[in-house]
Amino acid sequence: MTKKRRMIIGLLILIFVFLGGYVMMVKNTKKDNKVFTTELTKGQADYFQQQMQEVGVQYGYIEKGKLCLERKDFKGAVKWFEIAEEKAYSHATRAMAILYLADTYEKKRDYEKALEYIILDRDKYVNDWAREPIVERAKYLEYALAGEYELAIKHAQKALDEDVKINNAGKPRSDYIERLNDLKASKAYIESLKNNH
Repeated sequence: MTKKRRMIIGLLILIFVFLGGYVMMVKNTKKDNKVFTTELTKGQADYFQQQMQEVGVQYGYIEKGKLCLERKDFKGAVKWFEIAEEKAYSHATRAMAILYLADTYEKKRDYEKALEYIILDRDKYVNDWAREPIVERAKYLEYALAGEYELAIKHAQKALDEDVKINNAGKPRSDYIERLNDLKASKAYIESLKNNH
């Protein structure tokens, strides 16, 4: 499942949770036609509006972090994603912040911190049907951390393959391809250092 889909599903779940408690009333407008309306008290409407504003604020933190990450401002990205995690309003937004923290640390090549967040995501937030790519990601981060780049690349390819299996589009997502290419570049860099000595 893509990050965007997770965000949309989380938002939809939140909306349904709040709407689920409200009574649907049926009004007859003509003989055979019925119109369904949701009637909210002023207090319920105010509460619902407040909850939606909270969700908007939460996603604002995520968006600010994503902008920083796109500019390779890792310090700024970590700051916003940590705020998003700390102030997470729902399980889905906390999981999203954790995954973005893992992405940020991995792009920094801080595999230890990236692994810490991936393990948290894997063990607490990922559904069983979507677990395999994250399991493989944890493995390749462990190998990258140990400097075993051949094995890291092997498991990064497996993560990409597993993601394709569960991805509706049937093709690899760019973030998995980017991570695989980063590992290959890291391996090439390490090998060039060894060859220069």
